[in-house]
Amino acid sequence: MVSLRKAFAAIVAAAVLGCMCVVFAVPGPSSAADEHEQEMQQLQEKWEALSDRQRNAVYKLFDRKGKAEIALMDEYAALGLISEEEAEAYAGRVSSWLEAMEESGKMPPVFGRSRRAEVCKHCKPGNGE
Repeated sequence: MVSLRKAFAAIVAAAVLGCMCVVFAVPGPSSAADEHEQEMQQLQEKWEALSDRQRNAVYKLFDRKGKAEIALMDEYAALGLISEEEAEAYAGRVSSWLEAMEESGKMPPVFGRSRRAEVCKHCKPGNGE
């Protein structure tokens, strides 16, 4: 069992690093994080087995989702809830991420099976690939 001190230290580290994998990857080498990485690899293999048409249909839907998130941030800015600069920065990050994902050929995240743990493990997208 993880002590409260270790759990608190992991949460503080996650807050400082902006990376929740510190919290979720606490177990040892044969941890749930390793199982998650293996599951993600299997999903990626299934993704790669799809036809171009099937993958493009998913990318198109995911692109629409990203554009809807950008529109939401624009609305927040229009209402004065966030600044225009914050909305523009968010739009830039989302647009870049969507382009990079499609160019890389990787599968978009699946709710409950996110690639986030794999990305966080390396603390930077593109590291360790």
